[in-house]
Amino acid sequence: MVVDGVEVRSRPVAADPKVLRDSETGKSGMRVTGRDASGSVIGSEYLDVTDVAVGTGTWLDQAATIELTADLVSTESAQMQIGVRGPGRWKLKAGELEETFTVDRHLGHGGGMHRPKSHASIVDVIPSTRITAVTEALDGMRILSLVARPAPRPPASAISEAVRAARQADIAIVAVGLTDEQETEGVDKTSLALPGEQDALVTAVAAAARRTVVVINAATPVLMPWLRHVDAVIWVGLPGQEAGAAVTAALTGEVEPAGRLVTTIPARDGDGPAWSTTPIDGRLNYLEGSAVGYRGWYGNAHTPAFWFGHGLGYSTWAYRSADIERDETQCVARVHVCLTNTGEQSSRETIQAYFQPADEAQPVRLIGWFGAVIPAGQTTTVDVPCDARLQRKWDPAAGRWSALREGSVLIARGLGDIRLTVAL
Repeated sequence: MVVDGVEVRSRPVAADPKVLRDSETGKSGMRVTGRDASGSVIGSEYLDVTDVAVGTGTWLDQAATIELTADLVSTESAQMQIGVRGPGRWKLKAGELEETFTVDRHLGHGGGMHRPKSHASIVDVIPSTRITAVTEALDGMRILSLVARPAPRPPASAISEAVRAARQADIAIVAVGLTDEQETEGVDKTSLALPGEQDALVTAVAAAARRTVVVINAATPVLMPWLRHVDAVIWVGLPGQEAGAAVTAALTGEVEPAGRLVTTIPARDGDGPAWSTTPIDGRLNYLEGSAVGYRGWYGNAHTPAFWFGHGLGYSTWAYRSADIERDETQCVARVHVCLTNTGEQSSRETIQAYFQPADEAQPVRLIGWFGAVIPAGQTTTVDVPCDARLQRKWDPAAGRWSALREGSVLIARGLGDIRLTVAL
């Protein structure tokens, strides 16, 4: 059984082209029509999408007014959210709805193109309702879109339905994550919390289900206050257009979910070496220096929820020993790691080598890694190539790089799970 989750967006996005159709061609999408100041049509074009860019050097730049129109592809009456996206003065008609309003530009660079604001209303519609939205000419680039989607449900209703479904399942899979409202350019986050009531959704499902797996579709860290109540978490990252097939393959065991985190995931807002990015008196001091990201977390007072490099798989591992091979400059060129797959099936392990300089002013840094597939019960030696460029510091007095030759090499499954330490 599949049920929808809670609303995660604060503003509606462009309609799915399959929800609308062009009245002239009958194809999915919409029609854009430009008129001059007298109202005469200067151009009309079918689009297989539901948004269009204006101010980019096309024929639409000559129009005094731009009209977006499409018919709803629906077989029954329903409550829908109907509107537009994009800055400008608009006139909107859809069934009994008739509105005139202004959508402001988003403040900041690219306000008409990046994160365009929306206006939408909840409307009772019948099949084939026509949506017509007309806006006046406006200087600058902007994205114009039609909005048409089912009216958002109250969070309590969506959570209740999810709980009922979870009680009937052996395993409940809850998909949560971020949208382009959080993962975008030109804006800083104020929290790493999942948007909307997604945390409440996971908590409620985990309380009702026999087992719960959470799939997180996000490229940047999120908080997981429900972590101890669920059985597994799969971090999707940036899955691309084959996301559905890839996640299904990992959930069903077709592929081993043995990837590693490329960032550190804090346990709470405010943790970490460089949380605030707010300038003071017009100045932002980068007090972390070169201890950026995971380098600053190591040795920090805060313990993250998950360390950089963390990841599980289908087996367990015993790290037996490690030998260091140096290059002609005495930097670490390669680490030979002897390890055993102590589990019951073949699995992939990513061996990571970190360098911790003896100079306390220099942070720890990842200098090499290697992934190896090892059969169950087998012991093997894996060669991990290391990068000499990461084993140096900048000497401002001399104006050049100088090698860091003293310290320790940390052999780990992730920065929070160090298995062997070799002193240099």
